[in-house]
Amino acid sequence: RDDLRRKAWPKLMNVNVYEIPSKPANLRAHRDYRQVVLDVERSMRRFPANMKEEQRLRLQDQLVDIILRVLVRHPELHYYQGYHDICVTFLLVVGEDLAFAIMDK
Repeated sequence: RDDLRRKAWPKLMNVNVYEIPSKPANLRAHRDYRQVVLDVERSMRRFPANMKEEQRLRLQDQLVDIILRVLVRHPELHYYQGYHDICVTFLLVVGEDLAFAIMDK
């Protein structure tokens, strides 16, 4: 199922997989950084139960980066609680860069 989603979601969202903007260096300076980290740290139940802790922690770091990349590119937006629940779905299926590109739409 995930193979199909991995192909379909970028197409459905009209994402050019060859032109994904690179990650900015200043993500931790964003005004919503602390709130995003707090929410993502509470997101453990959204990851598969059998996942190793080091893999989950790596994915949680990527999740923070996805959210902050969207917020940096769209300064008119503010983080809201629960946004990480949407982002983690894409992260787990398509990976960090494609998840960002989908959420950036």
